[in-house]
Amino acid sequence: MQAKRPLLHSGNGKRELKQSSTSRVAEGARASARKAVARTAKGTKLLPELRTLIAQARDSVAREVNSALVHLYWQIGLRIRNDILAQRRAEYGGQIVAALGRQLEAEFGRGFGEKNLHRMVQFAEAFPDKEIVAALRRQLGWTHFRALLPIQDATKRAFYAEMCRVESWSTSLTELPPKRILQQRLNTAIARARVSLKHQEGQAKDGQSK
Repeated sequence: MQAKRPLLHSGNGKRELKQSSTSRVAEGARASARKAVARTAKGTKLLPELRTLIAQARDSVAREVNSALVHLYWQIGLRIRNDILAQRRAEYGGQIVAALGRQLEAEFGRGFGEKNLHRMVQFAEAFPDKEIVAALRRQLGWTHFRALLPIQDATKRAFYAEMCRVESWSTSLTELPPKRILQQRLNTAIARARVSLKHQEGQAKDGQSK
């Protein structure tokens, strides 16, 4: 007959059992703490406020970068226009711009190729006033200016630029004629005034009935 194996009652076994129990308790406590933190975050304004701060910071950085790029493009266009195209070098100015575009594109990417350099020159010609550009670039991005460049009428172009700045228009709206846009804005204002008037009349009637 085989002898019965003695039950383990050694000190090592007790320590292992105690450590395992302690580990389970600690893990349970950590899980409870994580759940409590999650509930607290969801139940307060902290999470949405942090999201708002992050979104605002991202928007601010994007605006700053875009504004700096607009200023850079205007400076490049002005320098090329003044140093090459306007200094009696028209006969070979195009060749110089093409060479500059190849060199800059190789170093800084497609955004500085010949085609875009010509667009920057157009930008400096369409908006020669530095102060106006400084004011517009706070709200308008490069896509806005690109959409405005094909407009030959300076007054019309200035009208669109100001409306894009003040009313935060998208670039697609610059394809509409000014009269049509103004009529749309007038119709919208009239409709809002009618709704407001009806609301006020309704409140007045309720007050009289009471």
